[in-house]
Amino acid sequence: MTNSSLKAIAVHPIRRFLFWTDIGRTTACIQRVNLDGKTGHRFIVMHPNVLKPVSLAIDFQTNRLIWLDQMKESIFTSNLNGRDRKLLHQHKFYGSNLQAIAVLKNYIVYSDWHYGSTGIYAINKYDGTMIGNMKEIDPTLAIAFLHAKSQPQGSNIVYDEFLLVADQRLRRLYQIDLWKVELNALPIFPLTQPIDVAFDYTEMMVYWTDAQEASINRAKLNGHSHEVLIHNFSINFGEIAIETNSRLLYFIDYKSGSIDSLWSFHPNSDIANHAMTGLRDPRGIYCWNKTVYVAASGSVQAVEIDKPNRSKPTTVLRNVDPYDVSADYLFLYWTDKESGAVKRADPGYFGFKPFDREIERWTKANFNNSNYPNFSIYGTLQKGYLKFTSSRILIVPEGLTYVNVICIGGGGGGYNGGSRYKKAGDGSLSKFKTLVAEGGKGGNRTSGGAGGRGTISDGADGGWERDACTLGGAAGGGDNWENDGSTIYPFCGVGGQSECPRSTPPKAGQPGPGGKANNGTSAGHYGGGGGGAFKMGAGGGGGFSRESFKVDSWEVIQVTVGAAGTPSHGPAAKGVVVISWDITWQFFGLIMAERQISTAVSDIFLALSAYFAAISLHSAHHMAAIGISIQGFAALIGVARFSADSPDSLLVDAHGVASWLSTLATLPGLATGFCNYFNVPYFG
Repeated sequence: MTNSSLKAIAVHPIRRFLFWTDIGRTTACIQRVNLDGKTGHRFIVMHPNVLKPVSLAIDFQTNRLIWLDQMKESIFTSNLNGRDRKLLHQHKFYGSNLQAIAVLKNYIVYSDWHYGSTGIYAINKYDGTMIGNMKEIDPTLAIAFLHAKSQPQGSNIVYDEFLLVADQRLRRLYQIDLWKVELNALPIFPLTQPIDVAFDYTEMMVYWTDAQEASINRAKLNGHSHEVLIHNFSINFGEIAIETNSRLLYFIDYKSGSIDSLWSFHPNSDIANHAMTGLRDPRGIYCWNKTVYVAASGSVQAVEIDKPNRSKPTTVLRNVDPYDVSADYLFLYWTDKESGAVKRADPGYFGFKPFDREIERWTKANFNNSNYPNFSIYGTLQKGYLKFTSSRILIVPEGLTYVNVICIGGGGGGYNGGSRYKKAGDGSLSKFKTLVAEGGKGGNRTSGGAGGRGTISDGADGGWERDACTLGGAAGGGDNWENDGSTIYPFCGVGGQSECPRSTPPKAGQPGPGGKANNGTSAGHYGGGGGGAFKMGAGGGGGFSRESFKVDSWEVIQVTVGAAGTPSHGPAAKGVVVISWDITWQFFGLIMAERQISTAVSDIFLALSAYFAAISLHSAHHMAAIGISIQGFAALIGVARFSADSPDSLLVDAHGVASWLSTLATLPGLATGFCNYFNVPYFG
């Protein structure tokens, strides 16, 4: 971005935001974008709420934005989205020339560069009261504090749906966000040789064993409250588990082959009670339903938690070779060293009975709303569809091999002629694997926004007329806002109405099945373009794309849902990704896959036959040889197309053009060669 009126800048590295200010007379604003510089662009504060924001700061303790408005001679604050705006402090000196601002702990410091009031001032960041000042010092154009309290404190730590990993080689504990599939190192130090890790949801504490330090430790996810619970070089610490109800901590001692317990409520105590002894090569441990399960060589052992010193261990599984063990209400699970698979057993009436079933990859077992809280699921795993209204990941359930996917891009914003920006915001694209639907473009003062491109149908362009009222473009609505093409495409929404004070507003079209009509200037879900002000351009509709995909059970797929364009006079509609399936038709999907392979094979024979014929005909007549060669070339492209699971769109287009050329040239070429060879007139 190049703009001479850009002024201040600030970065929030934890939230991954970049903020900047524009002090132009007609473009004054504060804007934000993600640190990739491409996504999440939005106007945080617009004119007239801000007139000349010359300096900008972030309070990392409260996650609030603070700016200095030179024209208003005031300090303002808001949240990181520009909402909850407050006037924090009004400078009391007339004709001041405020320059810079910074935050330190509970204070905000700013500077003034004007005769009679030049100096540095400090105020309370919570209520704006004046703390003190240093007047009549040299003019200060910039202020910065190099102090830990003025820097962001935190990381990308999540507090639900995560996996913890202990890495001995890198000497770190890692957290994996199971929804975003992101790996983050926990800020816990020092670590020398972490062996195993456990988590207590009651106190939100991480527990781990360290072999080199011969200790058991715990800390908060953010690294705070770090303490050593046990430090004993006579113990070879291994796997660890915590039973949150009884507050007992269990760990494996590799030297003595025993399981010891410790009351976690007494971290300073070094007294541990034996719960189980005489184990052969103990490897894994898990606490479940008042029972401790231990994976050992040739068996899985169990002992009751309530009476560890009085009850005898029970062998719950024999003749197995488990490496680690886990359990739930229905089954006991273990990783099997011999087969390299995950297995499970049913308790039954007479103890655990191993199943024959082996599960090679493991993730969420059920496909329902409780496992996908931010998605809308309709139907069942046999037949249904899943609607994504925000960008997340999809974990493909076991049994699905083919899915049909709809992508609709976000609608473009409608332009407000009284605003200080040059055009409304663009909608962003929706994506599933290689399937993309572009977002609609924002309108401006002289034209409506262009509709986003889609593989099935483009979004309709937003309307703009000098003397008439228009609509935002419909998702998948074709070329023009007046078209009603969205009615035949599922989940496509209608564009919002632009303001129409002088004449009867145009009749809005009907949404597609599952889509919504507009509500005044507000566009209908999904992908409708926002309505504009009177005589201003409305937003374009999102593109509509659809394709079937072959998927694998437990496959993790990133789903991107396009955001609505902002700013917008009438709210534009966000995009959507809809994934549908029908187990009944999976067999026909396999047939289609086999049919594609057979088509590729037949095209190979066609290509070889065509080129053999072309070589034979070349001596008789070159036009006949060229005609049959084009046929062979089209068949060769067909081999590449039909042998691919998901052929590129350029390859599909190339095959279509080559097939058209072969139809156009092959028969005339052969006819010309025939006439020439037998001296038959071309005409008559």
